[in-house]
Amino acid sequence: MTMSDISQDKTIPGGPVSRRKAGGAGAAGVTAMLSIFLLLLAFFLMLNSLARFETTKTRAVLGSLNATFNIGNPTGREHEFSSFVGKVGAAERLHNEAGELLRTLFGIDQYQLIRIGNVIVVDIETRGLFAQGANPTPKLLVFTSRLASSVLPPPPGVKIMTEVTMHYGPEPFEEVAPDTLDLATNRAGAVIRAFGRTGFAEEHLSTGLASGNPRQVRIEFQVIDTPFIRLKAAQ
Repeated sequence: MTMSDISQDKTIPGGPVSRRKAGGAGAAGVTAMLSIFLLLLAFFLMLNSLARFETTKTRAVLGSLNATFNIGNPTGREHEFSSFVGKVGAAERLHNEAGELLRTLFGIDQYQLIRIGNVIVVDIETRGLFAQGANPTPKLLVFTSRLASSVLPPPPGVKIMTEVTMHYGPEPFEEVAPDTLDLATNRAGAVIRAFGRTGFAEEHLSTGLASGNPRQVRIEFQVIDTPFIRLKAAQ
């Protein structure tokens, strides 16, 4: 057998064909590793798509409800999705906490609680708020302090406006006795001060007088969403 015959013998280990087989096995290993990496990438892309699906679905549902019922949006302008969610969450939390405290402290026969979108209205009997004249009862102080500890501070970009309205009676304002107006004014101020002492922002507190049942006080909470960029710029 000549040297040329040996070099062309395909059965000799280490010959040209054997070296080609070894090189093919290495390429197959690299291909297998790349396939694994691609499968992992596809898996994470699938997880990311699933995570985004619920957000998109929720946005579509809330957008449809907002467009149909115009919830908390009298101008008809579109809401930012993240801001809308923040507002709903803060209003729902305040409504739940206020309702629980009112039931515990005053009983269901002394108040009415209504939520309209992001507005929570409480009509409460004055007998539970004032011991004599305009002196606040311990129940009023407990209500404001516990509510503040539950809902303050609000989420970023959200502010809670609080308005207290004291009723002076069914008669026209011009016919109300001065003593009656003084008592209504002092009582409204006492409620506002109770909220102010617990951490509610003073610039978000307001009070006023209106005709109506003098044995009832109306406390209105309005959860307002504000662009976070404006808040940062104002600081």
